[in-house]
Amino acid sequence: MALQLSRNGKQRQTVADSAEDPTQCLTKALAKFKDVLTAEQKKQFEDSTTVPDAGSVLLFVAQLDAENSSKTRRSIAPRLCTFLTATQQFADAVDTFVSSNPQTAALIWGGIKTAITVASNVASYFDKVTNMIMDIGRICPTIQQFGQLYHGHVGLQRALCAYYAIIIELCSKVIEVSRRGSALQTVSSIWNPFESEFKPFLERLTSSITQITWQVSLAPQQAAQEAKLLLEYESKENSSFRSSTLDRLKRSAHQQEEARQWRINQTKRENAHLKIKIRENFSPVDHMKSWKLFVKQRVQSTAEWLVHEDAFIAWKSSAETSILWVCGTLGTGKTILMSNVVSFLHSSRHGNDVVAHIFCQAGTELSLLARNIVGSICRQLLDLLIEESSHQELLSIQSESEMMDTMETVKFLISRLVMGRTYYIVLDGLDECEPAQILELARSLELTTQGKVGTLKIICATRPDLEKDLFKRARPRYRVTIHKEKLVLDMDRYIAATLEDCLEKGLLEIEDPAIVPTIVDTLRDGSQGM
Repeated sequence: MALQLSRNGKQRQTVADSAEDPTQCLTKALAKFKDVLTAEQKKQFEDSTTVPDAGSVLLFVAQLDAENSSKTRRSIAPRLCTFLTATQQFADAVDTFVSSNPQTAALIWGGIKTAITVASNVASYFDKVTNMIMDIGRICPTIQQFGQLYHGHVGLQRALCAYYAIIIELCSKVIEVSRRGSALQTVSSIWNPFESEFKPFLERLTSSITQITWQVSLAPQQAAQEAKLLLEYESKENSSFRSSTLDRLKRSAHQQEEARQWRINQTKRENAHLKIKIRENFSPVDHMKSWKLFVKQRVQSTAEWLVHEDAFIAWKSSAETSILWVCGTLGTGKTILMSNVVSFLHSSRHGNDVVAHIFCQAGTELSLLARNIVGSICRQLLDLLIEESSHQELLSIQSESEMMDTMETVKFLISRLVMGRTYYIVLDGLDECEPAQILELARSLELTTQGKVGTLKIICATRPDLEKDLFKRARPRYRVTIHKEKLVLDMDRYIAATLEDCLEKGLLEIEDPAIVPTIVDTLRDGSQGM
């Protein structure tokens, strides 16, 4: 029996809420989605139907960017990441209350991936679809909003499922429109523009968000009421009446089952809270935010030369823990290079590989502290461990992680690494850190590379003058130096893409196209390789 609150604030109980599967509307939407697919697309859907983890988002957008690398447009990853991350988090959540189909989470992820991949085959249409997804991502419900609340709250579960049912219906529409021939798309865009075709879905999503917000406001009160009723029940169980056989027989099996479910819900809510707290204990730095900022600046087909360097290939293929140092002076594009390395490592990683990254920024003070840098890496590499830990394990990790200093965090990380697994760590922007923080990171690198379990592959991009302090003891086995000649082709592609953007957006008007090469040459010469 579920507890609900009516809009006048009074509590009421509804048997129907607990009896009805909250995922029914989602299951129906997924079934209709599959009916829309061609035989080839169904195969693609089946191949994409896997339960996503924290690395699945970066892996997918990296693959999309790689497939469109011949085009001059910028990375689409920043447009998709916020929405896809929210979807991946919901996939984790739906698995805990789904009953009709345990593969629902995988089906949601597969459906969204299939729709985006199909749309990517039509360039102009894909831009519109990704812009729409970016807008949806800005208001999409996140785990921070509902993560501790949905356990046992059928109303919130149903509202979340209804939201993603609309998302799947929208995916069906994306595939339907992408199937039209170019001529038909042109005619359709005149009589029924993109915005008009998708407006009903966006309006329903907005309405659905309102319902989710309402249910989120009710959930804490329901949780508090469940805790109160459970306490009362257990108090009676432990009272002097417990010895009375007659009294025990009078208690219905239904009450016992209800109390059992309250305990389960309470533990799940506590676990959700512990996971959030543990991740905050490790590091408050949002590693995805900075990566999205820099990868957004990268033009397709640029910053790719590094992954073809002999030193990079040797570093990546080596079976031993090692450091690759990428050194370059200010303005040589180290950060953009590293943002692409993150994408490349995700797109090329094997099933058990784990990738972590952090981009230190002068304007974000928290990202310049050695403890937060190391903590962020620890948080990312051990994300699966945190997610799969039992209640008692979470309590232990939460207690241990609360007051750890930098070196204790390194030791914690090393103690939890898994034999036979490769861990990639991408570090950028350490030049922005104070000397004392650099020395602390140097000690961390030394201790990290001494670990005997798991293979750690560390790639670090800094200015040349940081070598003495950062690599005091943990010496890089591999090294790549950024030279001006390696940047010439990237600069030409960047200038061409920027000019194209300016022309398309009306920010630049050129009467004679013949002067474009002159503009490119002038900008390249003026850039001085930066």
